Amino acid sequence: MLTEQDGVRPEHDEPTEVLPPPDPEEWPVAEHYRVEPHDEPPPTRDETIVVSSRSTADQGPRRRFPVEPGPGLLAAVLAAALCVGVAAWLVSQGDDDPPATRNAGATTVDAPNPASSSPPAEAGAGSRVPDVVGASFAAARAELRDAGFQVRISRRTSDRRPGEVLEQIPKADSQLASKGVVTLVAARAKRDAVAVVTTPNVVGDQVSDAAVVLREAGLVPEITLQPSDTPAGTVLSQTPEAGTNLRKGETVSMIVAEAQQTPQPERIEVPDVVDLTAADARRQLRELGFRVSVERIVSNEPAGTVVVQTPRAGRQAIEGSTVRLRVSTGPQTAAVPDVTGLDEDSARSELEAAGFVVRVIYTSTVEPLEDGVVVTQTPRSGESAAEGAVVTITVARLD
Repeated sequence: MLTEQDGVRPEHDEPTEVLPPPDPEEWPVAEHYRVEPHDEPPPTRDETIVVSSRSTADQGPRRRFPVEPGPGLLAAVLAAALCVGVAAWLVSQGDDDPPATRNAGATTVDAPNPASSSPPAEAGAGSRVPDVVGASFAAARAELRDAGFQVRISRRTSDRRPGEVLEQIPKADSQLASKGVVTLVAARAKRDAVAVVTTPNVVGDQVSDAAVVLREAGLVPEITLQPSDTPAGTVLSQTPEAGTNLRKGETVSMIVAEAQQTPQPERIEVPDVVDLTAADARRQLRELGFRVSVERIVSNEPAGTVVVQTPRAGRQAIEGSTVRLRVSTGPQTAAVPDVTGLDEDSARSELEAAGFVVRVIYTSTVEPLEDGVVVTQTPRSGESAAEGAVVTITVARLD
């Protein structure tokens, strides 16, 4: 019976023998695929016979390549292309994402297996890995990159300062090829557990002391005032009650006694008592509910007369407050000195020294000896006058 190896298509519909799968290193050819039987006459132009230039004895059986591939070949090609694409995507994901990224959401990221990183070169080859344990991650990464290595990071909860390098893979002084990967395990701060405290009892304490106690316990005091007969500032109640477990930072509300407001005394307008006698002014003020204090002063006003009052007339003052009065003792008198016969300047100086005010009047004279001399004075010498009174002197002028 003739076969496809003889270059002649069999004329019966019996399928050809399915050969074993080809070697993966060789490209599959048409003879490795099953030829489905069909009743159509053999094609005359739709297939090509490949003939080697070598002799028939050397080349072995001739092979045919169909122009239109069968369904099995198309399925195999598509499956192979899909596998290659998926494998390439997985490889790219593994190279681009650091271990911490691929394990996003995990509490702790384990350091990658050193075997998965670039393996150390043979002794004497590559570069020495510097010791970066104890350094900050930023400083360690900069040092390793300067040495020609790639850096990956893994985090571990620790009491050490955040970011401190706890471990490095491979270890210091290892030999590693250029651009090899060094994995750093950096410290991550612990999350403190929420502290729970027992609410202290501050009822009955003064609000200032209660606030200190609550703050020392880690709680926040909140104060609400309420009128009460209890002494002002006393804590009347607290919420939550003493003994309640609270988290630090929570609020404890306190109701605190507020001082009772006493009625304000009535304010009264102060009357005008200046120029009244001290007795009349005192009686009028006391009738309005004021207290009166009196201070005696020297004044040109008649003795016993009110000269000044404080507060002034028309001001509002609280009932029971004090109104101060300054009452004149009368003018203080002194004997007027004799200044006749003195020149004008000497007479002025002597009168002012005695507490008087000097007034000068000029008059004409024909006597040369009287020129510039005081010829008369009023009041006359020896008379009494109040301190600050005016003494008039007459001075002669030569025509």
